[in-house]
Amino acid sequence: MSWKKNAFSYLTWIVYTLITGTALVSLVSTFCVEAGFAAWWGILASVLYMGIAGGITFLLYKGGGACLVFAKRNRAVFLVLESILVAGFFALGCFLRMQNIGEAETASVYYEMAEVVSGQGIPQMVHGAAYFYVRLLHTFLLLLGNQVVAGIWLQIWLQLAALSVLYFVMRKLSGAVSGIVIFGFCMCAPYIRQSALVLSPGMLYFLFLGIAAGLTVGICGSRMRFPAFAFAGVLAALCCYIDIGGGLLLILAAALAFSQQGGDAGKRLAAVGICVLAALLGFLIFIWADAFMSGKDFWRVAGAWLDLYRPKGFQLPFTIGPTSSGWESFGLFGLMAFGVFSFWCDRKREYHSVYVVAACVIMLASCFGIYTEEMPGYFSLYLMFVVLAGVGLKPCVCSNALPDTLSGIVGEEAGGITEEFCPGGENGLSVQMQQDEESGLNAQMQQDEENRERDEPAEDAAKEEKKVRYLDNPLPLPKKHVKRVMDYSINVSCDDDFDYPIKENDDFDM
Repeated sequence: MSWKKNAFSYLTWIVYTLITGTALVSLVSTFCVEAGFAAWWGILASVLYMGIAGGITFLLYKGGGACLVFAKRNRAVFLVLESILVAGFFALGCFLRMQNIGEAETASVYYEMAEVVSGQGIPQMVHGAAYFYVRLLHTFLLLLGNQVVAGIWLQIWLQLAALSVLYFVMRKLSGAVSGIVIFGFCMCAPYIRQSALVLSPGMLYFLFLGIAAGLTVGICGSRMRFPAFAFAGVLAALCCYIDIGGGLLLILAAALAFSQQGGDAGKRLAAVGICVLAALLGFLIFIWADAFMSGKDFWRVAGAWLDLYRPKGFQLPFTIGPTSSGWESFGLFGLMAFGVFSFWCDRKREYHSVYVVAACVIMLASCFGIYTEEMPGYFSLYLMFVVLAGVGLKPCVCSNALPDTLSGIVGEEAGGITEEFCPGGENGLSVQMQQDEESGLNAQMQQDEENRERDEPAEDAAKEEKKVRYLDNPLPLPKKHVKRVMDYSINVSCDDDFDYPIKENDDFDM
C-alpha cells in the first residue's frame, strides 16, 4: 500500500525520524553509561550508526540493478526461498516458545475465573475481549482439565495464529520483503515470546483484529465500492465494542480509500464517511444487542463502556508498559533507521504514513489513559514499530532500481493496492536478452518510468503534463512549399468544351 507523496508525507517522515532518532540516542547513551563512558558518546555513536544505515540503504538502492536479469530467470527460486524462510521462522518461533514454557506465570486471575468448578459460571465483565477470552479458556479447560499449562498452550497457539495472519496481511499491503521481516522479528523477539506465557485476552484479540484487518483489506482494496466500506465500518464497530483498539481499523479503511488508483477526491471522502457512519450505527446495534441479551438497560451498558474507556487525565510516561531488553529495542529501532533514508528512494510514492499515524494515535491514547489494564497499549505500539521497521525496508530493495524479488509480484493490483512496479517480473525486461546487459537495464528502467507514469490516477494526469517521446523519422521530410512565378504565360480559352462527343444510340447499360 502506497500513496503519492505530498506535504503530509513529509510531516509523517519528520515524526518518524524524531521517534527513531530519540529512541536510538536514549538506548545508546544508556549503553555508554553502563560501560563507563560519558552519555554524550551515545549521541556520536547514534549519528555514526545512522550514517552507516544511510550508506547501506544507498548501496541497496543503487547496486540492485545487476539483479534484474537473475530475478527474471529465477522467479520460482525466490518464491521457494520465501516459503522456506517463512516455514523456518515459524518452526523457530514454536521451538523458542516451547523452550520457555517453564517460565510461564502460574498465578492468573483469568485462570481463576475460567476454572471449571461445580456451580460456578462465567462472571459478567464490561470488557468484551476479557469476557470472550475467559469463555474460550473455560471451554478449553473443560476438554483438557484444570491445568495452567493448558491455558499457556492456548496462548501460544493463539499468538502463532495471529502472527501468521499478520504476515499475510502485511504481505498483501507491502510485499513479501516487509512481511518476512515483520514475521521473523515477531517470532524471535523476546518481548513477543514472553507475552505468550501470560494468560490474558491480548492474544485472542490480536488474532481477531488481524482477521478483521485482512477482511478489510480484501473487501476495500479491489475497487472503490461503498458497500465494502460500509461492511468495513461494521467490522471496526465490532472490534471497538470488544476493545477500543479496534478504532485502528478505521485508519486502515481510510488509508485504503486514499490509496485507490481510481475515483476522485470526493468519492474517496464519501467512502470514508460511509465507513465512519456504518461504524457508529454498528456500534449502537452491538450495544443494544448486549443490553438485550444481558437483560440490562441500553443506556446503562453504553455508560459502562464509556466509563471504561474515558480519558483518565494526560500524563507523559517514560514507558507505556514493561520494557524489554535494551538490545532487543536497539535491534527494533536500528531496523527503523533504514526507513529514515528509504523514504527518499522513491520520488513519487511513500509507504509509511498510515502506520506513523496509527503509532501516534496509540501513544496519545496511552498518555490519556484510555487503554485498560486488561488490554494495555504497549503491545499494540510495539507491533506498530515492528511494522514500521518492515515497511521501511521495502523501498531499499523494491524500487525502480531493484525488483521485489521475494514477492514475485509485478504491478500487482490486488485489493485496490497497487504494488510498486518492479521490473523483475512478467512485464519487465522488454529488451532482448542478446543485447548488451547494461544497455538492457537502462532501457528497462526507462520503460518502468513510462509504465509508472501511465498508471498514475486520472486526476494526476490532468495536473501533470506527460512528456511525449517521438521516434526519429528515418524517411526524408518533405520540402517546404515555396511560391513561384512562371516565366511564360498560359492562355486559357473560356470557350473550351470538355464534353466528349458520343453517339445518340449508345447504351452504357451492361
